[in-house]
Amino acid sequence: AQREHVLARDEVLTTLAVPRPPQGTGSAYLSLKHKQSFDWPLVEAAVVLHLDNGEVRDARVVLGSVAPVPLRSAAAEKVLLGNRISEETAARAGKAATAGATPLTHNGYKVPLLAELVRRAVLKAAGQLPAAEEVMAL
Repeated sequence: AQREHVLARDEVLTTLAVPRPPQGTGSAYLSLKHKQSFDWPLVEAAVVLHLDNGEVRDARVVLGSVAPVPLRSAAAEKVLLGNRISEETAARAGKAATAGATPLTHNGYKVPLLAELVRRAVLKAAGQLPAAEEVMAL
């Protein structure tokens, strides 16, 4: 379940174990800000892909700055699993990540921005995003 994690007053986090990703894993984190430095992101996308012979064996897509906690997008992951990464697949993942979004009135503009950011993050994680597309600013 996705929820905020809060330690009790007498608890201290002492260890964090992060397993080594398997061979063929790529990742990307992209954010969109009004200014590229010293500003909170409007939207964020983090993607981890495990590719085997060009086919997605495992995928994680997480959306940020769109809810009180980061949201994992099972819909976008489902689009990616078992497929080869292409512009079309990445675009479908972006649309799936935002399908059913119910933004607040003043945040509706974030939906298409997030879909595009997910598209770019998928391509970057697969090593297919042109460097010119890595920076996205308003």
